[in-house]
Amino acid sequence: MSAQRDVRRGSKTSPARPPGSSPLAPLARAGHTVAMFDTPLDRVRTVGKAEAISYLVLLGVAMPLKYLAGMPLAVKVVGWAHGALFVVFGVVLLQAMLALRWSIGKAALVFAATLVPFGPFVIDRRLVEAEEERGEDA
Repeated sequence: MSAQRDVRRGSKTSPARPPGSSPLAPLARAGHTVAMFDTPLDRVRTVGKAEAISYLVLLGVAMPLKYLAGMPLAVKVVGWAHGALFVVFGVVLLQAMLALRWSIGKAALVFAATLVPFGPFVIDRRLVEAEEERGEDA
């Protein structure tokens, strides 16, 4: 019984993380980089992909389950997740627009891409190409 208590308290078998350290710190020390959220563009790309996947799951899985299998809960759950991701994407896009000094037209194009299935994947490629060109010019 004392062994279980020691494990829960963070003994030598399961050391506790030092306060303020990131759970990703071991990866960084091992030479791995976690670049999903490093820059505003990375955040737009990552959240955009998650939002696009949720949209495709909503249209391709949840809607057929609702109308063909009589399972309306699928649309409720996936729809809620998709809606939350859509709002997060809007916030992240606004942050990127301000930080990267994008024009309203460019931000509107990225936003409009989220309204079309597979749109965020297409616009993602264009964002990467534009960033690479900008990096070469700098």
